[in-house]
Amino acid sequence: MNPPTSDGATKFLDDLRRVYACISAPPFEFDHRGLDALFRKMRNHCKISLKERIEELSEQDPDNPCFGHVSLFGSMDLGRWETAHTNFLAWLFDPNQPHGFGSSIIAAVLNGLDDDNADFNQEGIRVINSCSEHYVSDAETSGRIDVWVEGRIAVSKIPWLLVIEAKIEASLGDGQLKKYDSRITQWKTGKPNARVFKLLLTHDLNSDDYADRSGWKIWDYQKLVSIIWSSGRHHVDAPGYHLLRYYLTGVLSDVIGWKLPLTQDTEDPYNALIYSSALMGERGHK
Repeated sequence: MNPPTSDGATKFLDDLRRVYACISAPPFEFDHRGLDALFRKMRNHCKISLKERIEELSEQDPDNPCFGHVSLFGSMDLGRWETAHTNFLAWLFDPNQPHGFGSSIIAAVLNGLDDDNADFNQEGIRVINSCSEHYVSDAETSGRIDVWVEGRIAVSKIPWLLVIEAKIEASLGDGQLKKYDSRITQWKTGKPNARVFKLLLTHDLNSDDYADRSGWKIWDYQKLVSIIWSSGRHHVDAPGYHLLRYYLTGVLSDVIGWKLPLTQDTEDPYNALIYSSALMGERGHK
């Protein structure tokens, strides 16, 4: 059997019919033309909806990274280098750095991860340490956690920890998250009320059963861009505002693979429509 080609659903369904015939299943009649027409109708509908969203978004948020032309790390041929991204995120989450966002970006990420809806107000959290490549070692294994951010809630003094494991080119190693959980357990010793947020950034939202069982949230990079920009876009006068734009444009183009600036003729109108819908939902959120 020939593999499916880029012709799409028609070829795929024809191959599926031949496979079905090879497994001695009862004969069946199936007219793929109706389904093919439905796929085309759905795609055209998405493209029309996307065009409307893009027009509205360009009026309300003209600096949105999806309209960008320049990738920060792509200009240095580092667009898919994981360490470049995690270094930048650790810098971005640190309010003591000169980007001018204060604690707003880290607050937006924590709120996105918080199942208890505690509402981490940017004025109510303190960041004690934000670093990338946090070293982990025990008697048997060693490694580095991509992003490690420690802080406290200002009023209650409750400590919190954000741990991020980011995957772009590489896949998760065997027992990698379990090893990191061991380090997190050590950190929690003597902190009974501590809040811990664990995030796996990956293209594959079903990439790891252990993550689901042990409390790791799984985000794709598209969601990360949406959440960070939903906060950063309101800080137009921040010194790091345009730097953030160029960075997030690079995530969309270099990591996710979008052809920018975004138009209704994108190869993936479905994800683009989801992304733009999320951004429109955040509009007006301060």
